[in-house]
Amino acid sequence: MENSGINELFKQGRYKEVIDYFSESSVRTPDEYNLLALSYYSLGLFKEAKNALKNGLSIFPDDKDILFNLIEILYEQERYEETERYLDTSLEIDPENYVYYDDRPPSIWPHSYNSR
Repeated sequence: MENSGINELFKQGRYKEVIDYFSESSVRTPDEYNLLALSYYSLGLFKEAKNALKNGLSIFPDDKDILFNLIEILYEQERYEETERYLDTSLEIDPENYVYYDDRPPSIWPHSYNSR
């Protein structure tokens, strides 16, 4: 199946089929890692989503989309220290991307405030 077919399955909400496809074929691109992770995420498999994104980052350490998705998942799981670490990485890679600056206060302030 080509990427367009996998994208179509994802758009149709056929997340299990996307996951099944990647269990039989290797994940090769940043977009494929994101599709796999977001499919896991959509099925409530947050640990698997996080692992897929971390695997993607080990191969594509400067990929902004993988980083962004990982930051969002970690924040949602209230993993604030880990979120902060990946936010720092994202700002090193792309210091002009104001999306990361906008994400920083909500992810750090609740943790800092609650730890007092």
